Amino acid sequence: MSKIAYRSEIDGLRAIAVISVILYHVKFDIGNFLLFKGGFVGVDIFFVISGYLISKILLVELKTTNRISIISFYIRRARRLLPVLFFILSIILVIGYFYLLPSLYLELSKTSLSVLFFFSNIYFLVNEINYGNLVSDLNPLLHAWTLSLEEQFYIIFPFILIILNNFFKKKTFFIIIFFTLVSFASGILINYLAQFDERLNQFDFYLLPFRAWELLLGSVAALLEIEKKYKVEKIFKSNLLFSLGLLIIFFSIIFIDLEARYLNLQLIFPCIGTFLIIISKESGCLSFKLLTNKNICFVGLISYSLYLWHFPIISLINLNDLNNVNLFNNNYLKIIYLITIFLLSSITYFFVEKPFRNKKIFSNKLLSKIIIFVFLSLIFLSLIIKENEGLKNRFPNYNLLLKNFKIDNNRFHNEWRKDLFKFYSYSSKENLKNLDNKQNVLIIGNSFAVDYFNLFNLNKDKFKNYNFFILRGGTNFFIENYMKFEEMQIADIIILGTKFDSKSGNLSYDESFKLIKDEINQLKEFTKKNNKKLIIFLGRPEFSINAPELNKKNKPLETLDFNNNYTYLDKLIHQKILKKTNITKENFEEWSNKYFLLLMKDKIDLNTKLKKYLKKENILFFNPFDYACDFNKKKCLIVDDKYQKIYFDYGHYTLEGAEFFGKIINEDFLSYR
Repeated sequence: MSKIAYRSEIDGLRAIAVISVILYHVKFDIGNFLLFKGGFVGVDIFFVISGYLISKILLVELKTTNRISIISFYIRRARRLLPVLFFILSIILVIGYFYLLPSLYLELSKTSLSVLFFFSNIYFLVNEINYGNLVSDLNPLLHAWTLSLEEQFYIIFPFILIILNNFFKKKTFFIIIFFTLVSFASGILINYLAQFDERLNQFDFYLLPFRAWELLLGSVAALLEIEKKYKVEKIFKSNLLFSLGLLIIFFSIIFIDLEARYLNLQLIFPCIGTFLIIISKESGCLSFKLLTNKNICFVGLISYSLYLWHFPIISLINLNDLNNVNLFNNNYLKIIYLITIFLLSSITYFFVEKPFRNKKIFSNKLLSKIIIFVFLSLIFLSLIIKENEGLKNRFPNYNLLLKNFKIDNNRFHNEWRKDLFKFYSYSSKENLKNLDNKQNVLIIGNSFAVDYFNLFNLNKDKFKNYNFFILRGGTNFFIENYMKFEEMQIADIIILGTKFDSKSGNLSYDESFKLIKDEINQLKEFTKKNNKKLIIFLGRPEFSINAPELNKKNKPLETLDFNNNYTYLDKLIHQKILKKTNITKENFEEWSNKYFLLLMKDKIDLNTKLKKYLKKENILFFNPFDYACDFNKKKCLIVDDKYQKIYFDYGHYTLEGAEFFGKIINEDFLSYR
């Protein structure tokens, strides 16, 4: 195989890509302005670069030998990627032994296995781990999804090129372009469909078919360079296009938003920017000189080690935020962090990455033996951790009161919505019709409605005369959004279970309360007119994710996702166990009182006001505070009688919590008038 000429500007691009990703995760800001809001596009830059380099290697081999040695290709990939990956993975597993509680160590072992077998992107998708809100993510290997996606591409793409070379040689360029466009369009389509079926969320983010267009765009760049018949080199050897490409990339890093509805439409910008730089090679402009600066190129050389190190350290710092040490609220810590990962990555590059690339030091035969041995060892270690429930015996006090307590909020969220779709009224209208002369109970509202559905459904033996279904809307409750559904007519009982906010947007308290009253009144008129029973579930206890004593600035984090968020209670538990301190029943009493102090006062005030109004209007209501809190003792329940978590975030019930509260409700609750 012919040796591929080194292009220093590619290393410059790698440097920009990895720096932008790191700065995105560190959350550098000035005031309220996030400096690198679009820094995650560094991953997309990497994808285009990888597609270009891999394709170029394979295409050059095809052109010179008319064949591709699959085994040689995989060995080269293994030599490039696996030694440093296995090295860092080993260190993380060792640190986890001393640092992670059993439930988190168990999750790490599962993630480790998914990384080792190159399906971590699928694992995170299946387990609904959202990459979008990274401030509180606790999985040190969350970033490894990109490696799995690339490896999946590396496994498939050589065979595609072999088939194209053997059967469609003259049309290879156009077929690759066609695949690129299909992949891009499919990402847009699946994103559109996700608004109708939330099970499709993140498909376009995590899965290769919807991301392949970025790697294939790199392949197109390689084809343009190698297939001289297309005569495009002179056109693209332009200082203007090179500088334009770099400008587009910088614009993307600063302005692109991960929460955008059609993210793929935005991601095309950094990908096109990278594409322009690649095909505009050998430029002598200022932008070219910037990318080929020796210091920038060195960062590019160590970019793989930087990428592998950066997130585990963020995760572990965030995990151990027990003594007012908050990386994300302290710019000095951010600087120390950046210096640390740079030093670690440099050491890893010179003493692990670089030596293993040298065939004189590690022959293919020796390399294969080492990789297989370490690979099997890591699998064995991960399985040991997994089968022993995170090696829970490391903490002698863990099996006392906490044998049922799990700091696994991602699992809780997945269970929270497990099998829920078959009970969604709009996906099973026929099921909502009267069955066995039972009454149909339709629960409407936002995510809190899911909690109440689980509450009744998990206690269906207690409420055996009813069928329960759910019609879930958005964050805000507006009755007109529900009136259009036929299911509202079919239901016998309608339960409103939503998150009432005392303030909506810029509305005052009184204005907001009037809006809530108007909505409830519309619902009352509808149910009265159609001879249906109406039940209103009032607001419930909600807790701060950050306790003041755990955050000196008392600066709230971003709106929490439901994945690996670390709640206040989780932090208290973690602190106790890591210090090998006994956890007593009195501790839970103490923490319950602390929780009470974190309750939103306006939530209580709003409930009081709503109760007065509902009594006046003769509307049946249920107040969650009545069974979740004791106002005399100033405490609220945080675990059930088996010490299982009731809430997995600020206010949503675990299934254990839903079942627990469902048992408290009187059996004749739904029949009461």
